[in-house]
Amino acid sequence: MDWKNFLKDLRPEIINRETSLLEKLSRFESAPDLFWYPGSGKDFVPLLLDVPHNPTGRRLYRTDSEPEEKPVLFWMNDHDRSLKDFPDYGLLGKSFSPPYEELWKTYDAEISLGSRKEIYRFNKDITITLFSAKVKNRNQGAHDRSESGDEYLICFSPCDSEQLFEEVFAPYRFHLAFVALIAQGGFSKQRSGFNQYIDLPNRVTDLKNYVGAVDFWCIDLYGQKREMPAAPSLQEYEYIGGPLPWGWPPSRLYGRAGIQYSRERRPHRVGNSWRNLGSRRRC
Repeated sequence: MDWKNFLKDLRPEIINRETSLLEKLSRFESAPDLFWYPGSGKDFVPLLLDVPHNPTGRRLYRTDSEPEEKPVLFWMNDHDRSLKDFPDYGLLGKSFSPPYEELWKTYDAEISLGSRKEIYRFNKDITITLFSAKVKNRNQGAHDRSESGDEYLICFSPCDSEQLFEEVFAPYRFHLAFVALIAQGGFSKQRSGFNQYIDLPNRVTDLKNYVGAVDFWCIDLYGQKREMPAAPSLQEYEYIGGPLPWGWPPSRLYGRAGIQYSRERRPHRVGNSWRNLGSRRRC
């Protein structure tokens, strides 16, 4: 199955509503690469980190940009029933107070959600909500966005991660370029009998002939063992970026061998000024 078949398999949940966001996806010639955030809740930190000239050399798809040969689409999902209608209409068109607000303040950034959403049913258990979010930042030097900010197209599915992976991503051969394993376990409402830090990477690796080899994994403390991924299937990944105060800190970025990543000195705020911190291989 391919990208065009995937688009044909989507059915509007509400008939006679605007479909302009889906039309933007329809401009892609083939399936986009994905930044997948399983168990995302309402967390938009991947948008915060998607600055111009970021170390990965790639950016998430923005509504005002022409699709690249292989755009990267941001896809969130969570099985928490309270998020079934996320983002609800009370949030749309307004500034948003995101989780990890201190991290947003550190990078002098803010986010607001677009004024509409489109909901499409894929099958009896999976829906896909399309909406937009605009991110602005300041005082980031080479990483400054334009004055009007960046507006992103986002997919959100209120369902189990395994289900989304096995019924959508693998059959339609979406390449998972980035995966974030953040704030799982403990009080995160992770479902019983499923360890997202271990079981999900192992399953993704089992089906890499369908979804490709993941380029980057961002994993927080409880998915690490001695500063390396705890999942046996990720032992060949290298610690290349971070740490970040995200999820259960510190979160670290791991890349597959040979992947492009230009480490850089990271800004650190002191009072109202910024200073550069030398990057270190380990924290």
